[in-house]
Amino acid sequence: MIEADGPIQIEDDTEKNILVVREKYNIPGFWKDKKAYLVAGRIIEELSKPIISKRSMPLAIRFPANISQTIEIKLPAPIPISTDSGTVEGEAIRLRYEWERSGSLIRLDYNLTTLRDHVPAEKVARHLEVIDEAQSVLGYEIEQGAEVVNWGAVIPLLGLLAGPVLAVVAVLGVRFVLRRQQRNRFKESLRPLPGASPETAFRISGADGFAHHLETLCRWCTSPRYRGGATLEREGFIYDGRRFTVVRFACEGCGRPHDVYFDGVVPAGESDGG
Repeated sequence: MIEADGPIQIEDDTEKNILVVREKYNIPGFWKDKKAYLVAGRIIEELSKPIISKRSMPLAIRFPANISQTIEIKLPAPIPISTDSGTVEGEAIRLRYEWERSGSLIRLDYNLTTLRDHVPAEKVARHLEVIDEAQSVLGYEIEQGAEVVNWGAVIPLLGLLAGPVLAVVAVLGVRFVLRRQQRNRFKESLRPLPGASPETAFRISGADGFAHHLETLCRWCTSPRYRGGATLEREGFIYDGRRFTVVRFACEGCGRPHDVYFDGVVPAGESDGG
């Protein structure tokens, strides 16, 4: 459960057109198995995918939009991280990112810019691929208690043993492996959960209700996202020739919105508090 640590502070610079909101929270369960995931949540929210990917009409994009998010982590001691920077760009979006470390301070910088107000129907498939690529760099894993490798000492030793070319190849190889592992773990964390999309929708069985499908842990704050009695919103729709119901509610721990999909029609008489 995330706990607020003091009131929200708002700084509004009207002359420079800058609004700064500062919030402080305690996260008792931050470390899990001595690891923690850091996610650029504000940008993740902006890079959501449409329910229907095969389209005959253009896909609307919020434009203009220019969103920057910086995550800074101050740790008791330095830990190894994969430093990197780059740009992911497509028909309608551009994401710039940079991961860096200075001593025990880790800084993750992200900037998302929308380039146009829509994506033509024939280019939506490529746009979704760009979103997947962008999402793969929006999360970062740190490990508690890991030791920093002093590459300043290792590189000269490799150079003496096998020559400067091999030393450079070895370092680049280590960076490539760490980066690939980092992205694979984050892609796995973004894999659609059961009930998170029409393709993974829950089947409604009998009269035993559906609330138990909502009572899982929130993937963002790891607290129970729903308890009986909370207000729910329902909406029916047809997707790929089948009827679905999406149930919407806010996580009771962090307040993030959740959509849970059900294959069929959720009976109106179900007891859900809404």
